[in-house]
Amino acid sequence: MPEPSLPHASQQFEELIDLLGLETEVETGNDDAVYGHYIEFGTASRHDPELFPAVLDFFGIPLPFEGAVRVSSLAWLPNLESKTLELTRLALGDPLLSITETGDFMVSFPQLRSDSEETLNLVDHLLPPTLYEHDLPESHRYWQPDPEDLYRDLDDDLMDLYREHPVPVDTLIGELASLRASADATSDPSAQKAFLFACFSLVESFTRQQALTCADRFTAAPEAREYILGLLRREVGRADQRRKLVEAFRPEKDYQHIPHWSLRNKLAHDIGAVPLENGELTYESRPGESVTVGVVAVFDELITHANDHLR
Repeated sequence: MPEPSLPHASQQFEELIDLLGLETEVETGNDDAVYGHYIEFGTASRHDPELFPAVLDFFGIPLPFEGAVRVSSLAWLPNLESKTLELTRLALGDPLLSITETGDFMVSFPQLRSDSEETLNLVDHLLPPTLYEHDLPESHRYWQPDPEDLYRDLDDDLMDLYREHPVPVDTLIGELASLRASADATSDPSAQKAFLFACFSLVESFTRQQALTCADRFTAAPEAREYILGLLRREVGRADQRRKLVEAFRPEKDYQHIPHWSLRNKLAHDIGAVPLENGELTYESRPGESVTVGVVAVFDELITHANDHLR
């Protein structure tokens, strides 16, 4: 079983949101303009420990809280990512082995409890960061589609422009390099962060373009093709859906998520809340988990991402 993933925008989090009983909150700017909804998962300590077995099941870590299980039922355990595996082993504690009358090897974990500090640490590690408007499941978003115009939104004209007049990847890389040079030429942290956010926006727009051009692979009647394009327009706003579209229609592409996406979200929603000092950005990638990264390194990673994965 692979490491539980924490994708960007994702319908799959709807189950987790409902399980934890989380409510959306409205994000507003300094001028009281509404940016949309967000959901704060917070740390494990704010949630009922009785929910943790179901939370761990959601992430593909079905720990045997109920008692002894066959040893073979834990075959997924070694496939976890190292940090998750370490925390899972601490939550399990020392195993107690036994053999049934039929010769089955059974294992139980007397120290395993949903309210233990070790289980709390494991759940903390797995809970996703704050999800903002475009990362939320559709049913939890502030901006709901107009029922009379379900397949269009304010970005559709721009999206059609991407599809009909695609930007070459070399042009994209040139623009990214220009933004990086502009950031190098100023010592103003706010300007440097603005140039960096512009880079994120360009790369995201290009990935939308890649997903929208999938419609050109259909040779159906114009009405059917427009219907398919309408569906694509709805999907390309979410990073996980863009990945699925590109992987389905362009399997030759090596699709990778845009690096430092959590940083992009922080810059988008409050650029002043991301300090830039001595060339390093510090931001909270997950509740209680800060990341420090060089601003030049982020520029370079975005350019490398475009060069290696968007061609």
